[in-house]
Amino acid sequence: MNRAAFLLLLLLAALPLSLFAGEPTTPEQRKDIIRVTRAFEADPFRDDASVARGLALRILEEASDIKLRINAGMLKELMTANIPDRLAVFGQFILGHAAFVIEHPDLVSDESAYTLAAFTSALHVYRKSIERDAANKIAFWDALSEHQRAGTLKTHVEQLINERKPATAPK
Repeated sequence: MNRAAFLLLLLLAALPLSLFAGEPTTPEQRKDIIRVTRAFEADPFRDDASVARGLALRILEEASDIKLRINAGMLKELMTANIPDRLAVFGQFILGHAAFVIEHPDLVSDESAYTLAAFTSALHVYRKSIERDAANKIAFWDALSEHQRAGTLKTHVEQLINERKPATAPK
């Protein structure tokens, strides 16, 4: 991310949350979310990564126009693993989902498409986390990576969605 974009995110984070509560994102914020997402796919552990990732996630949290539908079941292996870079992979899953929704507003309700985009983005960070520290390995994510290499990730994600649908509340 260029210095100007990072400074913009820093400035936005310094403003009171009440200014953003329920407010739609600006075109520039949406561009910044996409830019940050792609930058972290390439270099997720650079010096400013934690701060910039946090700022981008904060904008998403407060945005009234970017709604993410995350099935927590898709992340259970990541969230229960005690790996050093769990938060970076998790954050990238969220950012990948958001970038997809921003870039493809017509597919916002396509669970298969946005989940595939989220996993694809997060897998970049996951693989780099393993290069950094082998303690970051998770069998489930290794299998996802293998499906991606084999060209079967889309089908695998669709199977996961069917297997891990959240239980619906009784009427």
